[in-house]
Amino acid sequence: MSRKKSDIKRPYPPAYLSRASLAYRLDMSESKIDELVSAGILPQPLLIDRQRRWSWREVDSAIQGAQNNVADDSSIDEMSEGIQSVAKKDANGAADRRHAR
Repeated sequence: MSRKKSDIKRPYPPAYLSRASLAYRLDMSESKIDELVSAGILPQPLLIDRQRRWSWREVDSAIQGAQNNVADDSSIDEMSEGIQSVAKKDANGAADRRHAR
């Protein structure tokens, strides 16, 4: 008697995941996986014996990279806000000094 793949309990997750397994691991719908792949956020699947599989290591790296890019963008935004704030203070201070004479 053969067991269904979904009935097999593994002590570890598979290294290469089907679309359904990837959706499960990321707690997303399979259609969301397709959207993220199309957007370039998740890597393209590999073909292993004509079956699409995602390397968990590549998926995790892509997610971490996307998170790092978001962190980098926010720090750039904070830096540009600080520069704008200083520029406004300088402009107001210079304007105030001109009118004080």
